[in-house]
Amino acid sequence: MWWYSRGPEAHAAQAYRNLPQVTVPTLFTQGDADDVVAPEEAQRQADLLRESGNERVHVAWVPGAPHFCTGQEILPVDAIAALHSEIA
Repeated sequence: MWWYSRGPEAHAAQAYRNLPQVTVPTLFTQGDADDVVAPEEAQRQADLLRESGNERVHVAWVPGAPHFCTGQEILPVDAIAALHSEIA
């Protein structure tokens, strides 16, 4: 059962096929202290989205943030505000 839900044919693993349909501005935020998802994963996803034709893609790193930001919700908000200032 594990392989069915997590293997290369699983629905989540096939999500990349939908990337050309994503045409809205997209922001990936990830903590640089994430211990669940490799920190470079946000950049990898952004690159895939750009390769599919969406140039309005940004990555914002949240300094010191782990995977679960419970109690640290302001960190992603600060990252979004900083990005807005950068691109505005």
